[in-house]
Amino acid sequence: MEFSKYIPFWDKLTPVQQQRIADVVEFRNVTKGTYIHDSSAECLGLVMLKSGQLRTYILSEDGREITISRLFEYDVSLLSASCVMPDMQFNVMIEAEKDTEFWSIPACLFKNLMAMFFQNIHNVHAPLE
Repeated sequence: MEFSKYIPFWDKLTPVQQQRIADVVEFRNVTKGTYIHDSSAECLGLVMLKSGQLRTYILSEDGREITISRLFEYDVSLLSASCVMPDMQFNVMIEAEKDTEFWSIPACLFKNLMAMFFQNIHNVHAPLE
């Protein structure tokens, strides 16, 4: 499971927790020009880039695209899980600038992982829902 190296606390998870993540992580291949996320639509979750290139951008009031980041091999996008961040006040889009391979962890599981990690950084043996 190559995606595990993107999760810094993977080794602190129990085998049951690791398997729960492995059961729901999704691997995707997309071609150049594919829109993979629009935060006004369904939340994608955490994106972990295996290969390729993604561009994250917002639209200005006059409709111009404003690039806020580019993701490359081994990068992780938190903005693809913007639904987990209640104070986020702008719509983020993500587009493949090259043919791209990535894993995604569903937003609900990512939210639980982050809560578990930050609430008790030394005891990550809390249940994953």
